[in-house]
Amino acid sequence: MNEPVPTRSVRTTRPRRLATGGVAVDQQHLLRTEREPDSLTTFVPWDEFLAMECDWEQGEHVTICAPTGWGKTTLGLALLPKREYPLVLGTKPEDETLEALKAEGYRVVEKLPLPPPEIYPRVIFWPSIDNVKHVPAQKAAMRDALMDVYHRGGYTVFIDELDYICNFLGLKPLVELLWRQGRSLGVSVVGGTQRPAFIPLLAYDQATHLFIGRDNDDVNVKRYSRIAGGGKRGKRDVEEAIASLPRHHFLYLNARGEGERITTKVT
Repeated sequence: MNEPVPTRSVRTTRPRRLATGGVAVDQQHLLRTEREPDSLTTFVPWDEFLAMECDWEQGEHVTICAPTGWGKTTLGLALLPKREYPLVLGTKPEDETLEALKAEGYRVVEKLPLPPPEIYPRVIFWPSIDNVKHVPAQKAAMRDALMDVYHRGGYTVFIDELDYICNFLGLKPLVELLWRQGRSLGVSVVGGTQRPAFIPLLAYDQATHLFIGRDNDDVNVKRYSRIAGGGKRGKRDVEEAIASLPRHHFLYLNARGEGERITTKVT
């Protein structure tokens, strides 16, 4: 797939910035936005977040960190319609979530090569694995798929469990290659994890978009605050925002942003 990466639509006018912690909103948006009186964090409903705040370009990476059951997979899959060629990696023998994607036009592929994206733009690469004896074959299949993505370019790869792909299957060097060279290749990686310590630092260092669920582990929270930066005050604000997140809500940080703290929830 050597065709040019599609360009994103550009806003012809930008909403006027109001005194809301730096978040770009118009008057109607402000009325629909929930915000604690003394908080630097603004809640933006999901549809408005996708339309106005999620300025995600092809080649930029997304990392999602949250405990089990918080909605990492739901959020990651909800982002994929913004990309033209999503590729979901299936690693479990059975997965109801991936089965449901078939109804949304995703084609399941068990063996390489990947089909022409012009014909099947949305693909689930899901090699069969019935028991632990098949793990070496699964590793080889995932390795070849990631290499195919690297050579073709243009895909957005969704890795639901970065820990499994990077550590258990030992494919960390290939994933890091995509993180490092994603922009030049036109490849985006959307990855999820339960704990930041489980995955390479590049997952955060190279991510333009970071979504964080509530975490009560002080070590994890401090790592998130260091990633966010902004000095002592900024780090403290991030730590407080993470600790106070309602269930299934995510704190969103954009490396290209202006330091605003946005929370959202997939609906």
